[in-house]
Amino acid sequence: MKVLIAVDQSECSLKALEAVADRCWPEGTLFEVISVVEFAPGQYGMAYDAQAVVAIQNQVEEYSKQFVDEKVQQLQNLFGKGKVTGKMLNGFVAEVTLEEAKTWNCDLIVVGSHGRRGISKFFLGSVAEKIVCNAHCSVEVVKDKQSLAEQAQKQKTRAKEKPLVVGRKN
Repeated sequence: MKVLIAVDQSECSLKALEAVADRCWPEGTLFEVISVVEFAPGQYGMAYDAQAVVAIQNQVEEYSKQFVDEKVQQLQNLFGKGKVTGKMLNGFVAEVTLEEAKTWNCDLIVVGSHGRRGISKFFLGSVAEKIVCNAHCSVEVVKDKQSLAEQAQKQKTRAKEKPLVVGRKN
């Protein structure tokens, strides 16, 4: 079995890694940890100075590579050195993840989900959703349980503050 774990530096990615680490896998399972750097200079609120863009891109890539190397080492300690590899890739996160999954011919993709809903999902999109809808293999989406509980609590609080009134006024 081959398991591709797509990560960034978010809490939900750490939860995905924990889910993989906490599970018993069949003998001979191989793991690949990837992080895809999707770089848009405008996201840092700066002008498009070519030298500055290249410098920031290099820093982001180096940080991402260090993060992947650290997570690979942690999983190697659990599963063995020859069973876990990692790489940092560039491009659009969902597309590059799907491409790597197909190239590596994995059996399972594991990703974390921020659990965005409503307008924030509309504007930011959902990488996990794109991967689920377009993958050639099974996909496991790991959500942060605490975040979901907090969201539910916020919804309950809002419901108590502003009751929904349906019907006509008399």
